[in-house]
Amino acid sequence: MVGRGKVRVNARIVKKPARPVGPGDTLTLVQGREVRVVRILRVPERRGPASEAQTCYEDVNLS
Repeated sequence: MVGRGKVRVNARIVKKPARPVGPGDTLTLVQGREVRVVRILRVPERRGPASEAQTCYEDVNLS
């Protein structure tokens, strides 16, 4: 997605996949015909299950 210019961090197009992000950053992702905006709430200390990851961000409704 990054290579195709479909990811933004804080409204800026991401050019490298290793772009660091943290709490308070907003990610904008183009998924098919939809645009998804999420705000990072915290960064987990370890890689864990999806249910745990879902507590680290919130969907932002643009409408």
